[in-house]
Amino acid sequence: MGGLINKVSVITVVYRDPRLSRALDSVLGQQVDCEIEVVVVSDETDDELNDILDSYGDRITVLRNPGRQGMYRARNQGLAVATGEVIAFLNADDYYADSQVLAAVLEVFRSDPAVELVYGNVRKVNSRGKTLPSRFAKEASRLNCYLGWLPPDPTVFYRREVFDRVHHYHERFEIDGDAELLFRLLMRERAPYRRLDRILTNFENGGMSNWSVRQRLKMAWEYRLVWRLNDVPSVLCRLAPLLIIIFWVVSYAETISKFGFARFSGLRN
Repeated sequence: MGGLINKVSVITVVYRDPRLSRALDSVLGQQVDCEIEVVVVSDETDDELNDILDSYGDRITVLRNPGRQGMYRARNQGLAVATGEVIAFLNADDYYADSQVLAAVLEVFRSDPAVELVYGNVRKVNSRGKTLPSRFAKEASRLNCYLGWLPPDPTVFYRREVFDRVHHYHERFEIDGDAELLFRLLMRERAPYRRLDRILTNFENGGMSNWSVRQRLKMAWEYRLVWRLNDVPSVLCRLAPLLIIIFWVVSYAETISKFGFARFSGLRN
């Protein structure tokens, strides 16, 4: 494992979301001394999205799926063609916080060749770009990983060697596939990581794993599978959904008491 990095690959999965152009512009606008490879995996591309993708020409690589493959199968498709020494995943509705994000991340990787993951803070915004109260990333301690407080997925950057070793995302997940990968790397593989105390990504309120009660409950239920796939004793796996829900309630109550419900939920202009 070395510090030489000539290319960063950013993989974006999209399903009929015109906000993709904002995400791509935030990647292609990075000021960094290496090549940026952008891989877009598009499920069921409609005419509007085709026009957006075509407008970028050869600046991006596009994989089009005729049907909806799901987030993690699509990410694995992107991984199969990505060639960078560093790999990141940016959702179509998220975007990098500024033009120096990749430069800050690469500085860490280049200064410490042992580091396999770099992550930072995510800033929650509403559809108008207004900043909402956000909980910044914590250290990836064993306790935080068990409680589901893993590094924010849109801020995580991986060395290519990570995927050469663990291969891919588990495709049986609808929501928690990224959580399972991070749990696997941090808890089983003990992958060396570095947390940057810096906002790397803007996360638009309303994403797949964000505010829907149904999605939240499914996310908690899937976390049981995260534990099971990583050899956590079955008796503890049964407790996983309850522990995650309790942790969310406590965390949200603390945030709401600090900022008020209107600001926390994005209802206030």
